[in-house]
Amino acid sequence: MLQQTNSFFVASPDWEIENELFSSLNPVNPDPIFVTRLENRLKTQPLIVLERNSVMGAYLVVAFGLFGGVLLLWFLNIIFNAFKK
Repeated sequence: MLQQTNSFFVASPDWEIENELFSSLNPVNPDPIFVTRLENRLKTQPLIVLERNSVMGAYLVVAFGLFGGVLLLWFLNIIFNAFKK
């Protein structure tokens, strides 16, 4: 962009960056089929499928938690009994 200062134009830093990018980057011509498919995907509302909550998953979390707690207590019991001897 050019800004007018005291009746003459000065190039702004934004314009210099744009010129550098334009001269260093090659223009890209995307595949029209890809562009069309992308446009259609962006314009249409996607189908959203929600998964049902699984009771089995909750049972597994609780079971692993209990198993891990018992395992931790057993391990700590072994360690403290080893120091008492």
